[in-house]
Amino acid sequence: MKSKNRAKPDAADPIELVRALNPIDESQIEGHDSPTARRLLGDILAQPRHSSDAPHRRRQVLVWALVAALVTAFGWALLRPITDPLGLACYAAPDLDADRAAMAADGVLDPTGCALLWANRTLTNNAIVAPGEVPDLRACVSPGGGLAVFPTADNRICDRLGLAEPDPASIPAADAVRRLAESLSSRINATSCLSINRAASMAREALDDLGLADWTVATMPTTDGRPCASVAIDNESLTITLVPIPGEDG
Repeated sequence: MKSKNRAKPDAADPIELVRALNPIDESQIEGHDSPTARRLLGDILAQPRHSSDAPHRRRQVLVWALVAALVTAFGWALLRPITDPLGLACYAAPDLDADRAAMAADGVLDPTGCALLWANRTLTNNAIVAPGEVPDLRACVSPGGGLAVFPTADNRICDRLGLAEPDPASIPAADAVRRLAESLSSRINATSCLSINRAASMAREALDDLGLADWTVATMPTTDGRPCASVAIDNESLTITLVPIPGEDG
């Protein structure tokens, strides 16, 4: 029979500290080769190294890295912000290799945006729902920073696929960019041929309407063969670029 008394942990050994404080049944922790473990290892290895740290500082960093591993192993969500608001991909199965369809900007970044593609049978999967029916939908952050939507009721699908869950704090800004894309598409891209100057004025109006004060509008020079404006949005640099294209007669 095992003794209930534990030896006092060595305060200088971070491994012993974590082991002594661990209230978890370690048999329930996912293996070292699970998607969660691989993602966590990548995050840890990506951190900058500071060789000048004192030994006690390095011990503290190791303790917190091990605590983070325990937190992740118990299914507490790893969140990641949406960095590509225009990247909304709807998958036909809860698998990164499954068929998928892209959704255009509709002003709101939400997994239910993919429901239309199931309802109109653009996406079908008889193993999940009958054609025309809409399955449960769950969203994860794709490797490119967009929203990947899978047909499943599994709340841990992101973790199982090695993806992060969307950070709710990033959704309002992402929605603003999607509304911007929708506005520019209806104002500029839907018009037969707007001049670059007129398009730039309309782009600034759209930014003002949405309160996107940090964004800028850049223009490229037109030529005789490319007198019309088209829009390119770069969310990372917060820039709308107006690119000249040929007119209908060009």
